[in-house]
Amino acid sequence: MTASMISNVRDTKVKTISGDTALRVIVEDQPISVSGNLLEGISFDAITTSFPNATTEIYFYRTGGLAGAILATITVIYVDSTKKLIDTVERT
Repeated sequence: MTASMISNVRDTKVKTISGDTALRVIVEDQPISVSGNLLEGISFDAITTSFPNATTEIYFYRTGGLAGAILATITVIYVDSTKKLIDTVERT
């Protein structure tokens, strides 16, 4: 994403039925594509999250909106509940 595109970003934070936080990001009415990292090649238009315990965060990258198909899942596990140090990050 270039600096000129930043001004065109809209996001909406909502709570899902299960109580998880969801974030839908739209850039110039197009899905976001990320390259050079764990999400390389994935084109998504929504992210939902889950916090199953004090040291785990799970991010679901979706297409088709908040209830759409899951394209990738990133799980972040922290060393402890302070979340200052990451233990592992895994894409599935």
